[in-house]
Amino acid sequence: MSNLGFQTLYQILNAHDDVVCERAFLPEPEDLQEYRNTQTPLFSLESQKPLSSFDILAFSISFENDFLNVLTLLELAHIPSESHLRNEKYPWVIAGGVAVFLNPEPMSQFVDLFILGEAEEVIEEFLEVCRQTLSKKGKREKDEFLRNLGRVEGVYVPTFYRVTYTEAGKIRAMNPEPGFPRKVKRRWVPKLDQFPAQSTLFTPDTEFKEMALVEVNRGCPRGCRFCAACFVTILSETEASPCLNRFQGKLF
Repeated sequence: MSNLGFQTLYQILNAHDDVVCERAFLPEPEDLQEYRNTQTPLFSLESQKPLSSFDILAFSISFENDFLNVLTLLELAHIPSESHLRNEKYPWVIAGGVAVFLNPEPMSQFVDLFILGEAEEVIEEFLEVCRQTLSKKGKREKDEFLRNLGRVEGVYVPTFYRVTYTEAGKIRAMNPEPGFPRKVKRRWVPKLDQFPAQSTLFTPDTEFKEMALVEVNRGCPRGCRFCAACFVTILSETEASPCLNRFQGKLF
C-alpha cells in the first residue's frame, strides 16, 4: 500500500464514473490455511465481493517472488490458474509492474495479457476497449477482447504469439499472428505533471504509516545492478536522464 504506482492507478480508475476498482491482497500466513480449510473464496477489501465476480483481475507484480503469489491468489479465488482453462464466466486476468516489464514469459501461461510500461499512459485506451466489449448486450467474448487489446501499443497478449525454445530453455523465436506487432513497444508517460503521484489511501497497517508520500522525480543516475526498475526503463540517448525509477519523497 506504500507503492505510489499502485495508488496512482487506483485513483485514476476510480475517477471514472463507470469504473469501480477495489483491492485484494494475499492473506497473512496464519489466515491462508483457514481460507483453504473453509473453502472461503478470496474477496475484495472494499465490498467483500468474491474476486471471481469481477470483470477483470489486475496484478501489480514488482518482484519475481510474487509470480508464485499470483497463482496462490487465483487458487484462493477459485479461478483456474492457466489462462486456456478460463472461459467467459471468469474474470480477465491482466498484469503489469516492473517484474513483467523485465520478462513476462514466466507468467505467460497464466495471464491473459500484460501491460508493459507505465500504466498511466495506456489506461484510457485500455478502458475504451473494455467499454466497447462489455457494452455488447453484456457479452464478454474473451477472444474479441484480447484481439482488440492486443492491437493497443504496450499490450502483450501471449496467446497470439508462438514462442519456441532452445534445448537450454532460452527463447529461440517469437512469431506473432498476423496483425500483431513482432515487438511490443513499452509505454512511457511523456510529461510527469499529467499524472501527479501522491498518497490517496492511508492505513496504519503498512510501511510509511503516519506519512504522506509524493513523487518528486522519476530519475536515478546510479544504475545499481540489483535495481531492475532502473534497467528495464532506460531512456534513449536524446533524453535527459539515463534511466527512470520512481523516487518517493516523504512529507511529514
